[in-house]
Amino acid sequence: MPVRILALLNQRYEHLCRRLASRHDLVVNPTTYDFIRKSGGGSVASLETLFDPGDLAAIDRYVLEKSPEDCARLAMGFEAALSERGYADVKIYESLAPRFSNLSRQMLGIAVAVKRMAVEGGLGLLMVDNDVRPLQRVAIQLARAYGVPSLCLAHGLPGLANLHDRVYADIMSVFGERCRNWYRRAGVAEDRLAVTGSVVMDLHYRLRGEWEKSRALREIGLQSGLPVVCLATTWRSGLYLREHSYRPGDVMADTFRALARAQKARAFQLVLKPHPSDPYADKEYEALAQAEGLRVHSTYPRHLSLAPALAPLLRASDVVICFQSTMAVEALIYGARVMSLSLHVPETIFNDAASILKARTEEEVFRKTMEALRAPRTMEEEMLREADLLTLNALNDGRATDRVCALVDAMTATSNEQRATRSERGATSEGPKEPSRGPLDSPFATHHLPLP
Repeated sequence: MPVRILALLNQRYEHLCRRLASRHDLVVNPTTYDFIRKSGGGSVASLETLFDPGDLAAIDRYVLEKSPEDCARLAMGFEAALSERGYADVKIYESLAPRFSNLSRQMLGIAVAVKRMAVEGGLGLLMVDNDVRPLQRVAIQLARAYGVPSLCLAHGLPGLANLHDRVYADIMSVFGERCRNWYRRAGVAEDRLAVTGSVVMDLHYRLRGEWEKSRALREIGLQSGLPVVCLATTWRSGLYLREHSYRPGDVMADTFRALARAQKARAFQLVLKPHPSDPYADKEYEALAQAEGLRVHSTYPRHLSLAPALAPLLRASDVVICFQSTMAVEALIYGARVMSLSLHVPETIFNDAASILKARTEEEVFRKTMEALRAPRTMEEEMLREADLLTLNALNDGRATDRVCALVDAMTATSNEQRATRSERGATSEGPKEPSRGPLDSPFATHHLPLP
């Protein structure tokens, strides 16, 4: 039986959304909607269709009248926390205010959409691709208030110091056993973790067979006969979290210095792949690499992060170097040698992944790059790679989408049963209880969410 699903998923999940839209009534983000409609098929609507002019006017009124007050309170809290840590006289209101207004508008829009679908449209499931951001947490809290279950598809692999060691959604779909064990050690109940594999990586299992290496090299503009090393940088805020007091510029300088030494000892073509969240990283990192004596042969556009765009880069690369990144798993799927950088950090999720080289110092980056550039893989290495993929991406079979669809069916079936039970009792009950205040009040005060 078709169920109405609100899927706050970005365009990386287009193929999953198309599958779900073929069997359920799906409401998605406007950008994801555009992607799905281009390929056609299924029952799918854009989130924008849930709003009427009155909703938009009420949201605008709140942002104009109440948002500055909430923003000032939030800024004061941040400034006090910074002052306690020795950063006195830091004022952030001016830079925070425009971002806060935009966030408030989005959060209130999501609150209106969830309430309308739950009360009027029979919302059966909420799906998110991240459950730690304020926008998604508001949606999860409101859905729960109306008895609607929520499913989070893990955004990526968890790391040492990140925001992904707590699960807010009812169920988290994780990549593999290694991820599930990580969350369990963080205190997440096992029955809230579903090992499905990565939906996003499903596409790579098909794409790797469509790209010959010679074609991939031509696509990127590289020559054959010289090894290709891809350095996938991480987002700078992530470096602050993972490397603690170690500055991002220092981390990259150390990495470039080590790679420059390796490039002089063993010629290779270097491709920089800036993180999608770093809009100015390409020019900045190119200049830093040049200053350290490292030749960059190509900089891959940072916005090309969807699987079809990454496929030629991963197929062309002999070695992929990244920062505790999901891209390590993607590179393993294509058969590349992988090195995970965690400079000055004692633990990563790849600690016991035997096929992944680990480097924690500049000297190790140099030595292990030289090691990765040696002769082709041995049979033993290939067996280790396959074994690691089995624990990093469930079953290593490219069928995570099938397993997530089965999980959605199970969750919506339970949701249907619960709705039917509530409907039978409706004549004598008060119906679903609403939150104590409406969704157009301050989300931060109303729903008891930790400040973003």
